[in-house]
Amino acid sequence: MSKKNKDPFPITDVYHVTDTLVDAATVVVTDLCENLSNSINTYDDGIFDDLKKINSKKYNSISVGNGADGCYPVWVGVDRFNKVRKIFASVNGGLYGGFSFFNKEKNRKLTSWSFNKRDLNDQFFFRSNSEVIKRLKIFDLNVNSGAIAIADHGGHFGFEHHDYIIEALNEKYFKIGNIYQNNYPIGLFNFHYGEKKEPTPSSFKSSQIHDKKVVNLSDFKEIKYTEFLSRLLDENCYPTKYIFEKYIKEEKGYRDHIIEIKIKNEKISANYLSNRLPKALKILEKQNKILFRNNFKEVHQIRETQFKNFILSIIKDLEFTELKSLKFEKKQKKEKEIKSKLTIDKPGLPYIQDTFYDGYKLKKEPSLKESATIPVKNGKYPCYIHSYSQKSEYDDYEYNNVFVTVEGIQDCYLNRDKNGDIFFDKSFRESLSLKEHIKKKSKNISLDKIDLRKTDNLDQLEMISFVENLTLHGFQNFENWNGLSRLKKLKKLSLISCEVSFTAAINFFKNLYSLTELEELIIDDSSSIPLPNLRKFPKNLFFKKLKSYVINFRKDWMKSKHENFQNYKGYGGKDLWFLKSHLPNINKFPNFEKFKTLKKINLYNYFSEDQREGHLFDYEENFFDGQISKINELIKSSKIREVKIHGYYFKELNE
Repeated sequence: MSKKNKDPFPITDVYHVTDTLVDAATVVVTDLCENLSNSINTYDDGIFDDLKKINSKKYNSISVGNGADGCYPVWVGVDRFNKVRKIFASVNGGLYGGFSFFNKEKNRKLTSWSFNKRDLNDQFFFRSNSEVIKRLKIFDLNVNSGAIAIADHGGHFGFEHHDYIIEALNEKYFKIGNIYQNNYPIGLFNFHYGEKKEPTPSSFKSSQIHDKKVVNLSDFKEIKYTEFLSRLLDENCYPTKYIFEKYIKEEKGYRDHIIEIKIKNEKISANYLSNRLPKALKILEKQNKILFRNNFKEVHQIRETQFKNFILSIIKDLEFTELKSLKFEKKQKKEKEIKSKLTIDKPGLPYIQDTFYDGYKLKKEPSLKESATIPVKNGKYPCYIHSYSQKSEYDDYEYNNVFVTVEGIQDCYLNRDKNGDIFFDKSFRESLSLKEHIKKKSKNISLDKIDLRKTDNLDQLEMISFVENLTLHGFQNFENWNGLSRLKKLKKLSLISCEVSFTAAINFFKNLYSLTELEELIIDDSSSIPLPNLRKFPKNLFFKKLKSYVINFRKDWMKSKHENFQNYKGYGGKDLWFLKSHLPNINKFPNFEKFKTLKKINLYNYFSEDQREGHLFDYEENFFDGQISKINELIKSSKIREVKIHGYYFKELNE
């Protein structure tokens, strides 16, 4: 038997939190601002051979080609306080075939499956001579920008983003020894002043310039300024925010979770800008001292000139326009509709800006919807390659599943915001989603283990004792379910991807039966609810008001035709033999004969290789034999008027 090595950063759960969208067949892991400027370039097939040829410790990021576009999962390993300790970035196990597979549904619930923890983490801490399980350290990832980016080929700052930066300032000011530093802007606001006209074919005859006696400077020269957004700065370090404060508004964009900066459609005052310019220049000086302390004088001279020219050009144009309008003031009966010449844009693909910013303000709850970027404490984190052999679900093809794993993460917790969306919190706080439910005294609540700040008990359920309809997602690995008994007003309970351990079965059913108002119990086919030892279960515990018990199955598991088993009945199939033990029928529940309030009995007939009619009719295993009389007796003494057998189709009514 293999010996287990000690895991230096033990975890209790592994969650698939987001995906890397890849359209260049490459997955990269890097410090956010450094952005692959000191990177190992390799391919998934030869990654171990490549790493043996170089001194990987000299590098600080890795770029892995994989030959296919798609969505590549990002997983995190957390401890019992939901503190992120590990990041697992898949580099070749994506969902291929385009972005249609990419699922970012709102308020997605997370489930921690034991096999994911085993595959991604646990198996690498057993001493094994197996060639199919490999763990190799690459380097200590030195994070200086407060975030680890898992991205597509080239990192996050391609397209127009970098072009706008180098147009405003030479990239040498963001580098030391050709490596980008943490002053590299992760967001941009491009301010433009003047009419934005559609390009048209030019000719001397069509040109309006020749009809003018006085020509505005802005008609020739593009007036613009690019503001750099950095996590080193707070919202009081941006000169554009201060000088245009009166004319800026915040509003939700077409994506509700993104706050966009817009320019109000009103007349801009030249005096207002003139009066604010001195302080705006002081703010710019403060910004440059923070971002460019090694080259402050040189950079400040460049950026001050750019900003001054930008604002003075606007003032000059406004003063000219005001003089011009005075001449025609008497002739105008109505004031024309004002159309501001000032506009603001976020150039390029602003995924990172939308991840971290609401306008100029850094988000307290950075979004997981825009990018696979994880905020962490600056420091060094051991980075490994994990690889193991895996067979395809669809055929016998065997391949190596490769992950870049970053360990020892600090100052990063999984939490949910007040809208229920997952985010990375920098400290251990209460669940903001649960707090909102408590504030509103919500009757309908849906939770997963992320809502529980300590995931080894259900004590926090006491805080929602008012709930009437509760859905639990992924509630697993609890040795006691005592928190359930606190929900005295609960009428409907749904369990999705929940697992009750065999050792906790008695405890689970005791707490379940203590829900005196419960009328509906629903579980889905990814749950596992083992039955307790009936001889040890108290005879005085049973459902007092239960009317319905339902198991929800996916369509594939409800099919009536079974490969190689013609005319066999039952849900599931040959490879789903475990259903009958994971998803029990209600007639097997402890003290079933006392469920007098049931309106209907749903029975589920599972496929069995040994019985053509299904497991309910397997007399040798005594699944249905001996239960008929119990069901009949309950029908006689209750209001039950219907028994439905799912997964069985009768030929005759009297069959």
